[in-house]
Amino acid sequence: MRVKCVKITDFGLSKLSTPTELTFDCCGTPAYVAPEVLLKSGYRSQVDVWACGVILYSMVAKQLPFQSNDRKQTFKQIKEKNPDFSASAFTEVVSPTCIDLISKMLHKDPKLRISVADALAHPFFDLKDKDAEQLTKKILEKQPPSVKGAK
Repeated sequence: MRVKCVKITDFGLSKLSTPTELTFDCCGTPAYVAPEVLLKSGYRSQVDVWACGVILYSMVAKQLPFQSNDRKQTFKQIKEKNPDFSASAFTEVVSPTCIDLISKMLHKDPKLRISVADALAHPFFDLKDKDAEQLTKKILEKQPPSVKGAK
């Protein structure tokens, strides 16, 4: 059996809560914060799905889905703009199932955002190891690592 688990946090900007607890604290790393946090309408664990969607988008596109030099502009984009899937990584390399998953993870309405259970059951994660290896090679061919000294 394969365990699917992601645990990521920035303890300086996080809050421990139960999955059903409604929280109103405004905390989080600016580029990863979900729209409902910015709207101060209360939020639950769906904000974690949003953050994972930002991470997955960034891993594929090598850029954040919502970014600006101005924090207020970044927050405006998070609340109003849809992710841009026109980058070559999305049009030439990434599968439609990956784009579908990211779109569902970055849905503005938390009630319509994909759940953790549904995200983990999404067809994107059904790739066989060989398929995942080929996808990784395609991404690296199109976009070699940009970290200085990385190979």
